[in-house]
Amino acid sequence: MTNTPADLIRRTDEIREHFPHYWRDEQAQAELAAIWGEAINPQGVFVDHPNEVLYDRDGCKASISIGTAKGVFAFGCSYQTPTQGYGSAPSIWDDLFGSYSDARAAAIEFLLARLPTPEGQHEVSERVRIDRMRNAIAAPLRQPSLF
Repeated sequence: MTNTPADLIRRTDEIREHFPHYWRDEQAQAELAAIWGEAINPQGVFVDHPNEVLYDRDGCKASISIGTAKGVFAFGCSYQTPTQGYGSAPSIWDDLFGSYSDARAAAIEFLLARLPTPEGQHEVSERVRIDRMRNAIAAPLRQPSLF
């Protein structure tokens, strides 16, 4: 059996489909370890996933991380505002990609979808901060790198 990125993604998806509780099933974990080796931890999170801060201003912060192994990429992301936050790590149980740029674009789109939308009148300053963060995060999607 080959180990191209497409093969690794397919084999990981097959484990997910075969084991109803893949994230905690010992046999599923053993099969994953055989495929991925030490590139992932027992929970399926990529061991190496550098963090890229996309925004850090006015008490708001947003970042993404791209985990990679064997030519396969996954993303994690996080944000914090003065009143709330979210975070996830790049995992083989989430969407897997064949390129860094695809994973990065998906991470930014996912993060933008997760950002809160403050609606109350008392949340005007929060809305301004989050809108500023949203615009800064979306900028790379509007103007992709020329290099």
